[in-house]
Amino acid sequence: MKEILSKIWDNARMDRWLAMEAFVRIVESGSFVGAAERLRLSTSSLSRLVADLEQHLGARLLNRTTRRLSLTESGQSYYERCVTLLADLAEAEAVAGLAAAEPRGTIRLTCSYSMANSGSLRHRRLRRSARAGEVRTHRL
Repeated sequence: MKEILSKIWDNARMDRWLAMEAFVRIVESGSFVGAAERLRLSTSSLSRLVADLEQHLGARLLNRTTRRLSLTESGQSYYERCVTLLADLAEAEAVAGLAAAEPRGTIRLTCSYSMANSGSLRHRRLRRSARAGEVRTHRL
C-alpha cells in the first residue's frame, strides 16, 4: 500500500508532459542551459524534472558529465517516442484551435439592393468564409 501511495504522489508531483518537453529540449539543445533558456525555466528545475522522470521510468535517460551530455540506449528510444507524442499533441491542439476559429452557421447581411446584386468582392469573401453555412442577404 505504501508503494502505491508513493507512486501516486510521484505522479502528482511531476507533470509528465512538461518533463517530456524538457527532456526533448535538453537533447535537442545539447545542454541544460540551452534548454532552460528556450523553456524559460531554471537549469535546476530542468535537472529536477529529468531526475523525477528517470526515477518514474526506472531508467537512466542521460549520461551527464561536466563537459558532455549523451543519451543512453533507453534515452534514445524514449526521446524518439517523446518527439512523436509532443508533435501529435501540438497537431491535436492546432486542429482543435482551427475548428473553433473557423466561422460556422449563417451570416445575415442587411444591405442595399445594389450592394446585394453587385456580387462585390466583400460579399464573395463572406460566402467563402461561411463554407459550413450560408450567406443570406436582406435587401432594404
